[in-house]
Amino acid sequence: MNYPDRIKEGILLHRRIDSFTDKHEIVRKSKLRLMPEFHKYSTVIVDVFYDHFLAANWEEYSSVPLRKFCDSVYALLQKNAGMVPVRSAFFLHYMTTNDILFHYRSIEGIGKALRGLSYRARFKSNMHLAHLKLQKDLDLYKAEFDIFFRDLQKEVAKPRE
Repeated sequence: MNYPDRIKEGILLHRRIDSFTDKHEIVRKSKLRLMPEFHKYSTVIVDVFYDHFLAANWEEYSSVPLRKFCDSVYALLQKNAGMVPVRSAFFLHYMTTNDILFHYRSIEGIGKALRGLSYRARFKSNMHLAHLKLQKDLDLYKAEFDIFFRDLQKEVAKPRE
């Protein structure tokens, strides 16, 4: 699909963030802790854990309240639904209807999100249990997220090459 320039910029930024995240030592540390129980799904779980810390501490990162931000994202997705790949449309509808982004701020919301991911996993994932690991080691994951996110903010602020 031929996307408008702003969407292309967003896609490139997202890829840049993913690449940086995949290579970051702290993220690897978080993943390795989960690897024995969750195997390859530890990558997805860490992403969700880190999303939790972003949502739970949103006011540290944005002057826009989380509720208002989520509503604007949902509205933007609905407005541009025709540009979303077909295989993503169902999930985006589910995300909007169930207010997933806003509920990421709580452990319960993360548990629900991980259960949903577990149902869609192609192999046994145990993701439905991962929120218990987050609860158990909350301070450890939060400290790792804080280091990673500061580094990510610096990386994103750099001019693109």
